[in-house]
Amino acid sequence: RMEEELQWAQNYAYLQEMRFEAKFAVEFDIPAELLQLKVPRLLLQPYMENAILHGMENLDGGGLIRVGLALESEDKLRLVVEDNGVGMTSERMDSIKSRKSHGIGITNMDDRLKLEYGAGYGVQVESEPGRGTRVTVVLPVIRDENNPRGETDLWHTER
Repeated sequence: RMEEELQWAQNYAYLQEMRFEAKFAVEFDIPAELLQLKVPRLLLQPYMENAILHGMENLDGGGLIRVGLALESEDKLRLVVEDNGVGMTSERMDSIKSRKSHGIGITNMDDRLKLEYGAGYGVQVESEPGRGTRVTVVLPVIRDENNPRGETDLWHTER
């Protein structure tokens, strides 16, 4: 569920912010009504890791990573992870897309989504040197059968 992915990502972000001595911040904008939707496991992990380890690597401070989730349509979710880090050249982006360098997590998720749900789903990466990187992931809306209305139980924490 998105709620579990968000919790993982918030914990990871906190640890990395401490590790890198707060030279960047992470903001999450995920509406409560979307927290009960099903998403692939480790959905955020490769994008958060890349934004932190590659996007923020040469910044002295003022780095910002934003993670947002919204309904694109009745049956599609749009996840965006963007940073104001160092960005990438088009050559570096091509290298990642052709799997000649790191970026396996990004291409694997794209392949998984397209194979499972069709060409209308997947991962798109936009980047500009000195301006940052924006990763957009289009996912299907899959509701939890045990909680079709997406109600969040704030008091009961057992899983």
